[in-house]
Amino acid sequence: MTAYVLRFCNNIKRNSPKLVNSLSCEEIQKAEETLIKIMQSEWPSEIREKYKDMIQFFEENGILKVQTRLILSQDPEDFTHPTILPDYPLLERLVLYTHRFLMHAGVLTTLAQLREKFWIPKDRRVHILKRERYLHTLRSNLSKRFYKEYLGALVRSPKVASIRKMISSGEIVIVESKNPNRMNWPLAQVIELFPGKDGVERVAKLRLASGEIIRPLQRIYSLELSASDHLIEDHQGTDIAAQIPGPTAADVLEEGKKSRCGCPLIPVKRLNL
Repeated sequence: MTAYVLRFCNNIKRNSPKLVNSLSCEEIQKAEETLIKIMQSEWPSEIREKYKDMIQFFEENGILKVQTRLILSQDPEDFTHPTILPDYPLLERLVLYTHRFLMHAGVLTTLAQLREKFWIPKDRRVHILKRERYLHTLRSNLSKRFYKEYLGALVRSPKVASIRKMISSGEIVIVESKNPNRMNWPLAQVIELFPGKDGVERVAKLRLASGEIIRPLQRIYSLELSASDHLIEDHQGTDIAAQIPGPTAADVLEEGKKSRCGCPLIPVKRLNL
């Protein structure tokens, strides 16, 4: 905006060349220098005298800069001789712009980026730190607000208990363990169920081959075959092994033509013999 204002001031002059099209680098640089001069003109002389004994200043094209110890360094001129920026409302907007340009980086990263070109007295007192403290307060109070406003509004739905199959006492279940292979999870028998304060059963006492343990129902999975099924009672007194037909000779020969993995074996024909 400042560059367009300076262009307008230049174009209204009679003998000056008219500038059109997009802004050039020279116009943007001139607008930046103009804003820096305005900011430095508002800097009280008392504060400048205060830093005079600690910091060496010098002027270049009407802009006050700082003399650093990197005189013989090969770094850019703005880094070895940064421009001083006093406290000004425009300074806060510059810090916020740099903070957002760096994708909301931390305070040290934002200040390091600014110090590559500018020197800000008492830079840690800029408005950006107040904003960071405000965000830190919001994050610290998030857990309290979550507990008071959200958890207090939760109501147990009666449909939740009916979705999961209820586990009864004496049932054979699978107990979840740290082993990722579910085939190696141990089997157990439910001895007793313990209800919670709301009357819903949440913990069960199990009997394993090695002893008894207590596990929550979320870590217990029921089998398709439970103790209440009548499958075993219907087959009592009958020889189940006799009802299973044994392998025939054709099956044995057919099985011999397969490998251990079950792949069929094709005999090799040599010289058509």
